[in-house]
Amino acid sequence: MASAERGPQWTWGKLVKLGKILRDDASDEAAGNGSVTAGSDDDVQRFAEGLNALSAADKRERVEQACTRTFGSLGRLALCDLGSVSRPAGVLMAATHALILHEARARGAALACTGAIEDDTGDAWSSEEEWPELLPQGWRRGDSSFSFRYSTAPGSGRRRTFVVKGVPMGASTLLVSAMELADEGSSSSADSAPASCGLPVGDFVATSHSADTIRSALAGESGHFADGLCGLLTRASAVQLAGVINRQLLDALLGSAGGGRRPR
Repeated sequence: MASAERGPQWTWGKLVKLGKILRDDASDEAAGNGSVTAGSDDDVQRFAEGLNALSAADKRERVEQACTRTFGSLGRLALCDLGSVSRPAGVLMAATHALILHEARARGAALACTGAIEDDTGDAWSSEEEWPELLPQGWRRGDSSFSFRYSTAPGSGRRRTFVVKGVPMGASTLLVSAMELADEGSSSSADSAPASCGLPVGDFVATSHSADTIRSALAGESGHFADGLCGLLTRASAVQLAGVINRQLLDALLGSAGGGRRPR
């Protein structure tokens, strides 16, 4: 049995369960109903109960270590609500979103997702405030488009806002475009030029995967794709995708303002 310190032997399915516990717990706390209920013999539940004694920062660190130790920079997606994703382009866009946040952080940029392009929540939603959820309401419009809005954190200099949109061009290509928004009510223009790249979907996620296979994989169900999204998107593909995001999107958007060297 795994020790209380190290937690369970993490699989994608166990992280999916942990994510649901944490999201439900956050909803209960917001409603004034307390924290995780004790009493289960399940190792994931016991790990979640042990987090109650930690500060918010330490709790987040322990959970994110559990994700990245096994699944790298894409592990955080196991904690998210991916129930609506059933197409390869949706898998690829979710991975692109997670890697944008991860690679921006590696550059020293304090970037958070603050919603989708077409939502009306303004600054009411933030991936920092809604942790562990990374995917805002409205990030996908069926299978026809995907969008995210990002902002630099307060205290990191002038606040900058970026939008990223993905549009499947048939089944073969996901066209990802990104741009910085000029400050509202300011005469200042955006600091960066728009950027775009065409991601060949089949280079990262096999387009032959059925909707049922994708849903089962993302839910962490046992089988050939028991490694979840990381079984659909190989580790080599994730490294290649991170390279494309850095070269074709973040270099243009963040440049030297991203906070220093680009990660290797």
